[in-house]
Amino acid sequence: MTRDQWKLSIAGALLGGVLALPLIPLAARLEARHLGIALIAWIVSIAIHEGGHAVAATRLGYRLLVFYVGPLRFARAGRGFRLRFSILYAFRGATIAVPATWEGETTFRRKMLRYIAAGSMVNFAATLLAFAPGTSWKVFAFVSFVFGAVSWTPFRGQSTDGTQLLRLVRHSEADARRLYVSALAMLTYSIPPAEWPPELVANLDAAAADKDVAFIAGNLAYHKALHDGDAATAGSMLQRSIDAANTAPHRALVAIDGALFEAAWRGDAAAGRQWLARGKLMAREDRHGALLAEAAIRRAENDAAGAASLFEQAQTFAGRNTLMLRRATIERISRPTQPAEAPAQLPHG
Repeated sequence: MTRDQWKLSIAGALLGGVLALPLIPLAARLEARHLGIALIAWIVSIAIHEGGHAVAATRLGYRLLVFYVGPLRFARAGRGFRLRFSILYAFRGATIAVPATWEGETTFRRKMLRYIAAGSMVNFAATLLAFAPGTSWKVFAFVSFVFGAVSWTPFRGQSTDGTQLLRLVRHSEADARRLYVSALAMLTYSIPPAEWPPELVANLDAAAADKDVAFIAGNLAYHKALHDGDAATAGSMLQRSIDAANTAPHRALVAIDGALFEAAWRGDAAAGRQWLARGKLMAREDRHGALLAEAAIRRAENDAAGAASLFEQAQTFAGRNTLMLRRATIERISRPTQPAEAPAQLPHG
């Protein structure tokens, strides 16, 4: 687990300990087998929590893309889902669902409140099992309640359900700025950069100074600049995203983009390999990006046959989101041309 995941896990354990105080009388009836039941209950609590998000999303008209339950990753593949193993959310879960269009701030807030709140609401509903006969059901009910309560707790610097709910119910300028960045990040799965809502794009510059969303804002601005044909600005925006990457997954994700930029846009194979080596954590999650970066590196090394083979492999892992975001880079790798003046190299320090 990353340092941030450990912090969240420790905070959850402490909160769970506090919540456990009223159940001290129950402890006298606990047996060794109840520890195993608690572990199973934790996994089930993750599953029903993410299931609550998924059901709410589909009822709201959102498109369900990825569903994590511990190390299990269910990713959309055509009309169904493909099961893979992932260490990204080894001891928790995540659900990614996105709207088809931008319906305005008011509608977005209303729908997102329902979508995010649904997970913990299912956990809280499961606590009714505490009234069932038998200690095992009470253990399960308690674990489910703790999981829901921790999810609703807004930890600073962590993107928990509680943090997101606070941003949705508050109407400060900073929260509105973060909300717009989140909305645009979700819309990248539905619409290409050319159709991104102007008010959401205009917000990216201001969001760059907000450390809570600077990484995502910089990454979105990077892709928009490439789509607009401005490689120099794209390099600056990518550097912004690199500087703001403060978690292991973020650093690995931006490393894939760094490898693509260096190899495809600057023609620097050595720098591309350095960045790709930093993105190992994300290579399994973003197979398209990793293979595409390797293809760009081979192209920069004048290995046309190897580049073509890797390029074809990369396209088999391309989702709608990656095809739209990386369209300019994909076209450049397939039809490489060197710019009159290459963009500045990304630092490696």
